Amino acid sequence: GSDAIFWFAAGEPTWQGLPGKFAIQTPGVLGQFPATALIYRQGLVRTGQRVVDIDLGVDDLYALKGTPLPAPQNFDSLRGNDVPPGATLTNVSVIDSLAFLVGGVNVNFIENGTPQSQVRDLSPYIDRPAKRVVSETGELRWDWDAGLVTLNAPAAQGATGFLGAAGSIQLDRLEIESPLEYGSVVLVAMDGKPIAESARLLLQVASEEKPWQWETETATGLRTITNRGTVPLLVREMAGTVRLKRADAASLTVTPLDANGYRVGPPINGAAEITLLPDRLYYLVER
Repeated sequence: GSDAIFWFAAGEPTWQGLPGKFAIQTPGVLGQFPATALIYRQGLVRTGQRVVDIDLGVDDLYALKGTPLPAPQNFDSLRGNDVPPGATLTNVSVIDSLAFLVGGVNVNFIENGTPQSQVRDLSPYIDRPAKRVVSETGELRWDWDAGLVTLNAPAAQGATGFLGAAGSIQLDRLEIESPLEYGSVVLVAMDGKPIAESARLLLQVASEEKPWQWETETATGLRTITNRGTVPLLVREMAGTVRLKRADAASLTVTPLDANGYRVGPPINGAAEITLLPDRLYYLVER
């Protein structure tokens, strides 16, 4: 098993000309690393409690009887080659695949005894009719019908997805409004304190990117790519308003930063209402 996954290297020393599989050296991906890396490294989003505990018999695994965890759609041809001719996998997809988004899923491999599985009631967290799933901690929420993910933790808050259609996004200490069809806004405390009392915060925003001369056969909906385009990558201008919800928000100083995190331009007085600049990804909010 693994405790965590993180990016540790880039494939080349310059920006990627065209996005490909596992592309990270683009403004839309690498540009969102600072705030999210801080969240990750400082553990500002709580780990959910274990919601699924499964015992798997080693003999059953050797017999390729499967587990209640994998989803059938993930059973690709490579894995299919491991199944002996005439044999099939059984007991697949018994546990809701959304359980991984709720909390911890633990697997125990046992050589003796009868396998036992324990699954918490997931109904308070998974609402399929509403097309919504919430983490066990309540800090993460995914409305997949609206295409919106929100983060609402004490020291990190934000939203990613179809911001324009979402309208006013209300979090505990943050309000986000943006006309962008798709984008991301996240605020994270840089001193480890809750946003409500932090003296130094990073506001990070992102929009869409696409190669120059990118073309599809139709403008909207499901479509075929007719031209992958070429350099340079085009980034949609940022737009929107962010409001910090705390008593001293109006007295805080907001300073735009360049792509390397250096201060640029005059500070903006007050975080009670921050109008996003079209060409800035980062803002330093400080007391």
